[in-house]
Amino acid sequence: MVNDKSITESILLGKKVQVLRLKKNMKVDDVARFCGKSNGYIRTLESGARMPSSRLLIKLCDCLDTTPDYLLGYYRSENQNENEIMQRIRELTPAEKDVVNYLIEKIGLWNKECAVNMGDFESV
Repeated sequence: MVNDKSITESILLGKKVQVLRLKKNMKVDDVARFCGKSNGYIRTLESGARMPSSRLLIKLCDCLDTTPDYLLGYYRSENQNENEIMQRIRELTPAEKDVVNYLIEKIGLWNKECAVNMGDFESV
């Protein structure tokens, strides 16, 4: 018997596969060919009507540049925020990644400046 939780999980996994595929400007045919499956099978997976085998899950992750944890919705609570941020970064275009890198560098410089200023303030 299929329970509501497994249905919800398969729908969420399917939507994640579809969103990642579209963000990579891939067609169902591209994913199907990469994974060695038919277009219909991939469409069924994206609709949430079935869950992939572990082997297919790994192929999907390779194809879509993601992780099984992300597709399956599994995160350890202490790393959840970091995993979500990393997944969002993986989904960015190269130009968007350049912007994120620039911002990270600026935040690092700002933090160093604040530390220096706080050190000066504490010595007064």
